[in-house]
Amino acid sequence: MTPTAGLSQGRLTFGMCVGVTAVAFESIAVTTAMPKAAGDLGHLAWYGWVFSTFQVGLLFASVVAGRMCDRLGPVRPLSLGMAIFAVGLIVAGSASDMVMLIVGRLIQGVGGGALNVALYVLIARVISEPDRPRVFSWVSTAWVLPSLAGPPVAAYLTDQLSWRWVFFSVLILVAVWVVLTVPNLVTVRRAGLDGGHPGSGAVPIWAAVLVAAAVPAIGVAGQRLDLWAPVIGVLVVILFVIALPRVLPAGFFGRGVDRPASAIRAVVATRGLFAGAFFSTEVFLPLSLVEGRDMRLLWAGTLLTVGSLGWTAGSWAQSRLGTRMRRDRIIVAGSCSITFGVAGAAITAYLPATWIGVVVAVWVVAGFGMGLATASTSVAIMRLSSDDAQGRNASSLSVAEALCNAILVAIAGSIFAALHTTADASITFGAVMTLAVVAAATGIAAATRIGPVYDTDSQDSLGR
Repeated sequence: MTPTAGLSQGRLTFGMCVGVTAVAFESIAVTTAMPKAAGDLGHLAWYGWVFSTFQVGLLFASVVAGRMCDRLGPVRPLSLGMAIFAVGLIVAGSASDMVMLIVGRLIQGVGGGALNVALYVLIARVISEPDRPRVFSWVSTAWVLPSLAGPPVAAYLTDQLSWRWVFFSVLILVAVWVVLTVPNLVTVRRAGLDGGHPGSGAVPIWAAVLVAAAVPAIGVAGQRLDLWAPVIGVLVVILFVIALPRVLPAGFFGRGVDRPASAIRAVVATRGLFAGAFFSTEVFLPLSLVEGRDMRLLWAGTLLTVGSLGWTAGSWAQSRLGTRMRRDRIIVAGSCSITFGVAGAAITAYLPATWIGVVVAVWVVAGFGMGLATASTSVAIMRLSSDDAQGRNASSLSVAEALCNAILVAIAGSIFAALHTTADASITFGAVMTLAVVAAATGIAAATRIGPVYDTDSQDSLGR
């Protein structure tokens, strides 16, 4: 891709990272602020909805924004997403009761979902193929950074000012994003890089609604051990059977021999499996350290920060490896690292006398694998997708990740609920993490079916 006059890729990349940091900080920092917010607003029983509605909005917008980007180009969905996200911040920060806060979080999720997918398509339009892995390294770092700084910053704002400033303060990042990004978006439109493909199909609003409703329903089913659990489970399956063929890549459930379609299917499946394995382990890992080793919660939580550092290292490593390795092989390597790390966590859960340094080491390896594989699956999908399917396939990665996260966390929660009152902590947490090991190993198998993917045409022609 030739440079576009007036377009500063450096400023645009930095602006995109600021937008990602804004969404990531808000989604993480709200966890720290919520106990105080719930105390002020009341209705503690609705506490969980503050988090689940954000995910519902995120998933819904990811599906819709993907199709909008294919039909209209990325600039308008990106700008609209940030505007909606800012409105959600204002609504949540001004909330007079829990319902208003929940509505604000839903609006934030819609804005964040649109922003994420449109950002991906914008990278495909304006960033040259050799530079994409490096840009995704910056984007990954922007996602991880708030996990390090978000909780202490949110705690300070909540203690010294008010929990409302956890939302209002993010508006500063929104303003920075506007200054850095909007002039470049105008340039992108003037250069004709924002064109859409009207024939790419109508936006499946009903399918987005069904998928967005089904994912949190999985969590509800996983928390129940009564007769309603299978009823909810059957309803979820029905929703997915109806909706998933419309939101996942074309031909995802078919048996065609078309090379791009089969490779895209394998990439999407791999992303869902390794992400679900990692996050379902991450949910229970701190609790396993607290209950199985009597570790203080502060130190158990610090372990997740160490994993985030591994993630950052992996995301930068993939940008350098891409010039020497096929992209699909980097995905396989990342999947293997995640499986090794999750298996190590499971073994140390079964053997709680294991030195804590082993737990730290295996979780760094798992985080490193996430850095390798997450960025690489995004690069691979971008490389394999046609111009009129970039948005849909980008949103498919979000759908697969959210779906597998919800399913594996729900099943893990059911295993935990069934065992924690009758079995030793080592057996309980070991069984929970064994589920993740199976998912991660299945992800390796899916990754090996992707086939050769190169970052650039020149690498493809040389076969390396």
